[in-house]
Amino acid sequence: MSIEFNLQKCVDNLTSDEKAKMEQLRERITKWSVNDEGITEEFMTEKESYVNDITLYRYLFGWEWNIEDAEKGLKKTIQWRSTYKPKQLHLKEAQSIAQSGWMFHYGKDKIGHPIIWIVVRNEKSKKNEETKEQMFRYLVWIMENCLEEMKESDAHRITWIVELKGASLSLSTAKSLKDMFYSLGEYYPERLARCVVLNASWLLNAIWVFAQQFMTKSTIAKYVFIKGSEDKVRKELTNLIDPDQLPKDFYGTADWTFDVDEEVRVDEEKRANQ
Repeated sequence: MSIEFNLQKCVDNLTSDEKAKMEQLRERITKWSVNDEGITEEFMTEKESYVNDITLYRYLFGWEWNIEDAEKGLKKTIQWRSTYKPKQLHLKEAQSIAQSGWMFHYGKDKIGHPIIWIVVRNEKSKKNEETKEQMFRYLVWIMENCLEEMKESDAHRITWIVELKGASLSLSTAKSLKDMFYSLGEYYPERLARCVVLNASWLLNAIWVFAQQFMTKSTIAKYVFIKGSEDKVRKELTNLIDPDQLPKDFYGTADWTFDVDEEVRVDEEKRANQ
């Protein structure tokens, strides 16, 4: 199944029924006011800067064109953004959880989507509520930086690469990742371009075969599984991503390694100049 990655093209090619539902959702949003439960002045300010045609499409498509569910999902996201303030997060707030290099952003795929890596073998933090919150803050910080980066391009989605080589995926790690990505899907629907899973075990492959029964064809098409020798993984991965957009330690030629202190320095410098 082919995937249309450009969300603007998705909006431009809506059917008449989909256009009507988008207008109905837009009309519902115009009726929101500070007199409604849970809606504040900050909420309304966030709404004005956040809602556009692509946003409406993402929520309608993500909630399978159910207008009521899309409205609830969008309202929940705006309430979250107006209180959590994801654009104001600093990397230094999650530096301790980021320093192992278990997750980072580097490079773009051949279509221009930013790439986020998860290197599961590097995730060794103790699982408690504090570390879970730190992990989520770090994930949101990366997402917001990728979204900011995409403003300068036609890209609207993000490619994820999950490296499982050398990893022992414990139940606690798997649950933490699942919970994080469930929240991510609620607050950033239809932001996934592809999820490339490298070196999955036979058990994970078996779980995937089962899980596909409950997923839409459009979602299944976004997942790519690559395993085998290092040369085989490199060859298949570079069909999707140019070698100079992959770090040397991860099948590419880019002379780059994750350095949390440097990432914090760049983040603070950028914020000081805003």
